[in-house]
Amino acid sequence: MSAPTEGLPVLSMTFVGDATPPAAAGIAVYDTAMKQSVCSISARHLRNVVEELVQESLEREHGSDPAEVKVVILIRGDRLVVEVHDKGIPAANDDPVLAIPHELARLGFVAEFKIALHGHSGNVAVCEVDLHCAEDRPAFHDVEEKLAEDVARAEDGAELEIRRMRPEETLLLSRCMYRCYGYTYPNDEVYDPTRMAALVESGLMISVVAVNGAGEIVGHVSATLAAAGSLCAEAGKMVVDPRYRGHGLAGKMVLLQRDIVKEVGLRGLWSECVTNHLFSQLSELKSGAQETGVFLATIEAETTMVGIDTKKKQQRHSLIAFFRAISGVPKRTIHVPEHYADLTRKIVGKLAIEREIVSTAGSWSPSGPTRIHLTLVPTRNVAFIDVSTIGENFADHLADQLAGLLALRVDAVYLDLPANDPGTATVGQVTEGLEFFFSAVLPELRTDGDVLRLQFLNELTLDISQVKSASPEGRALVAAVESDRQRVYDLSRNRRLGK
Repeated sequence: MSAPTEGLPVLSMTFVGDATPPAAAGIAVYDTAMKQSVCSISARHLRNVVEELVQESLEREHGSDPAEVKVVILIRGDRLVVEVHDKGIPAANDDPVLAIPHELARLGFVAEFKIALHGHSGNVAVCEVDLHCAEDRPAFHDVEEKLAEDVARAEDGAELEIRRMRPEETLLLSRCMYRCYGYTYPNDEVYDPTRMAALVESGLMISVVAVNGAGEIVGHVSATLAAAGSLCAEAGKMVVDPRYRGHGLAGKMVLLQRDIVKEVGLRGLWSECVTNHLFSQLSELKSGAQETGVFLATIEAETTMVGIDTKKKQQRHSLIAFFRAISGVPKRTIHVPEHYADLTRKIVGKLAIEREIVSTAGSWSPSGPTRIHLTLVPTRNVAFIDVSTIGENFADHLADQLAGLLALRVDAVYLDLPANDPGTATVGQVTEGLEFFFSAVLPELRTDGDVLRLQFLNELTLDISQVKSASPEGRALVAAVESDRQRVYDLSRNRRLGK
């Protein structure tokens, strides 16, 4: 079985053959969830997903050995985590049985859902739910008012304090987010003060806030680590109360953030800036960050902010990726398909980091199984295919994953390839054949190196003119991504027509 994720073990069960029904796993998961204060609805939903996963694992081919499935329950931070391990032959993701737990995850039965395929080492599906009840969250519309588009601006010289946020202030941050976005902010975490407080207390979220004289949080930016020990963090959750625009809050918060993350030893910050306005992009550019890619159609169109693009119907929103080196970024080699070598060279050439671009695999050949992790993000209807190792049957594994996601009607799929793996230079024809096109280079995204991200849009109509960029370099990058999208689509159409 593959190794479990880090966390406090609660319960472990092993099922062999048909001796025990999957409902036994579901009952144990439900009882454990209830004892850990998970709300009853989430506990029932988690039970349903786990039972389907166990059933699917038992029904898959296991060779001459009887099917063996291990269910592990863990507590990690403020999440209850359930892992379902097996050593069966991975099924194609368009298998109707496997589609059931995927569909339940897409409908929001769990907070997070991942599947990892580890070849001969086995497979693992991971489900996570919050330990506390979502129903216990404050109803922000009862205590806060979403600001009108014509809200009066605060006077110049208004009393403001820029400082690091404390865990007990996350409720004030949630209220600020509601004032600016209502309930449309794409990351539901910002409406969960308990979860954010746990992240701040653990050191996984480093937040800087602007506080006015009335004690309200009126500005915020954070650096969030993927895990303890990460050396690069995501800068995000930037918001400025529209009453305080024009006061330079974003720049002041980013400057303090830079000092803090340097003090804690981070190598760099990456961020995702919205493209329906330029405020956050201008702030990143002022801080010294540079554009490294574009994530097309990654946020639901319903996301709105007070005073910004509220008068016309929007398509799904896109994001521009930025990276800012802090200190100690090591020299690395980036392996990319030949068609992306020049674009990659232009991107990393602006970043004040040392990178050698290699677009030929030389004598490389796969030496083991392909390792893939799949993450569904139900709240955004997108998915991430994270490839940790390019190995045997890469093309088949990738095609199976994409087919399953298309069956679930996800809007966009993002494919992360390991830039430190020489095999990444060999997969261009495979990814183009599946209509993946260029998205981004993400330095230091993993502890072992950089990531080449490609993207796939599921029959979405996209007006690229709505993707706004704040710099000439950013506009050139948006144009390059759109050009590659059209190139890949033309190749696919010509293949279908036999040209």
